[in-house]
Amino acid sequence: MIYSKLYQKAAKKWVDEGILSHGIALYAHNTTAVESFFRNGFGLRCIDAIASIDIKITKHENIEDVKMEEITLDKLDCLLPLKNKLISHLSKSPVFLTYNKFDREKLKSQSTARMSRFFTASSEEKVIGYIEITGSGENFTCDDKGTINICGAYLGEEYRGRGIFDLLLSFMFKKLQQEGFEQCGVDYESFNPAADKFWTKYFTPYTYSMTRRIDERIN
Repeated sequence: MIYSKLYQKAAKKWVDEGILSHGIALYAHNTTAVESFFRNGFGLRCIDAIASIDIKITKHENIEDVKMEEITLDKLDCLLPLKNKLISHLSKSPVFLTYNKFDREKLKSQSTARMSRFFTASSEEKVIGYIEITGSGENFTCDDKGTINICGAYLGEEYRGRGIFDLLLSFMFKKLQQEGFEQCGVDYESFNPAADKFWTKYFTPYTYSMTRRIDERIN
């Protein structure tokens, strides 16, 4: 009831000012708050999750025809098709997110600005999947010096179901552990079934971002 009363007060102020899109980030373990905002018309939008990188991923110890490696930024061209396939995937049902596609210059510029690192899976000399990591993430917990953050990931549809992505994640974790990192964070849309199914295998949600859009006709 306290959360409902707080939102009632805040929502009036926001709507009076013409603010019709409302968002809030809640700790995942605070089930009372989550339930309250759900009852106030909010829906889950984004999840922040974290994993210890010493986790053992033993689903597939080896896949003979797949090579795992970290690539340097001068080899970014090989990631361009996968980056744009991810954008295409996110535009489809049920996600319906729209992003501008990448060209070489945009990919290089963004990756340089974010100081991204890329871990890739290749088959027959072709990159079929990648994980992109950065030093910072979507909230303050991501800036812990022992934490690295996943900000992009994709595996070609025809290669799924073989454990390739599990192996790529394991490869990345082992290398990061050698560098002294302790945790890895990831954020993803809760309404992206592929992401929600995979990340929850190894990562524990700690914050939920919930949103509500007020009917524009109220004005």
